[in-house]
Amino acid sequence: MTDRTKSPHNGFAESISDIRREDIVRSAERPKKKKGQIVSGAVRIAVMILCAAVFVYCMFTIVQNLLGYAEAQDYYDKLADIWRDDTDWLSNPGGALVYSQKDYSSIGENENCGEKESSDSATIPFVPAESDEMMRIRARLGALYRQNSDLIAWISIPGTIIDYPVVQTDNNDYYLNHSFNRDYLLAGTIFADYRNDADPLYNYNTVLYGHNLNLTSGTMFSILSKYFTKSFLDEHPDVYIYTNSGIYIYRIFNVAKVAASSGYIRSYFPDGASFVEFANKMAAKSVHKDENLTFDEGDRILTLSTCTNAHISSERYCIQAKLVEIRR
Repeated sequence: MTDRTKSPHNGFAESISDIRREDIVRSAERPKKKKGQIVSGAVRIAVMILCAAVFVYCMFTIVQNLLGYAEAQDYYDKLADIWRDDTDWLSNPGGALVYSQKDYSSIGENENCGEKESSDSATIPFVPAESDEMMRIRARLGALYRQNSDLIAWISIPGTIIDYPVVQTDNNDYYLNHSFNRDYLLAGTIFADYRNDADPLYNYNTVLYGHNLNLTSGTMFSILSKYFTKSFLDEHPDVYIYTNSGIYIYRIFNVAKVAASSGYIRSYFPDGASFVEFANKMAAKSVHKDENLTFDEGDRILTLSTCTNAHISSERYCIQAKLVEIRR
């Protein structure tokens, strides 16, 4: 007879016999998770889903904005093509005539110089322009004016991307997010302060605003930040403003970062002396000093303003230029 006590299975049977009933726990009787643990897990899942949704939305918004900026620049490039076209603008029937119907005096509140002054009060030298040149400028403006009657000028800084129409309406909000053709557009349009007169000679300080899209398309007033480099200023010192009444050429004298509330966009001056004081004060803020710079009561300046895109939202890049020549 075989000795079963020597069988390896007997050891297993004996180990089974040693297990007590209370040692066996049915799966149904295992401890359940506490309610707090269930809620915590659900919250974590919900947070992850929310983060994923926010990420997708942000990416969609970024892509949509980038496409919008690209579309905007394409649109403004086409306007610039109209502006730079070598076509014989003298053959454009009614171009200059349509634009000349705009009443400059009715646009601003004329707060800049107190009472409306004659253009002769300015001491800027006038340089006769070729008649054809001004005829072409007026015809080009006329062609654009028929697209948007808020047009008052064209701004250009030779050698840079700044080559845009300038508009003006009765507030400083609308063109922050509307294109030249009045469609909604985050890139907006270059626009003049509503308190300015459309004719630069009637403003001690003509103020223009534009977005800083340096983080996206690099268009509009983005290049203003480059003026903090002296070599860039030396290569692009002049700003051209083309209007129906003439070509105004400004020489940059102030490159500064200022607080939005610092008064750099001041438009009203009770007299010429207060303007000269203001201009000298602003020139002293520049990172590039010109010891030979002087101002008198007959001078006029241009202010270009844009955001810095820094963590301090109240900061602005302020580029100011002195009117040095008028061509008519």
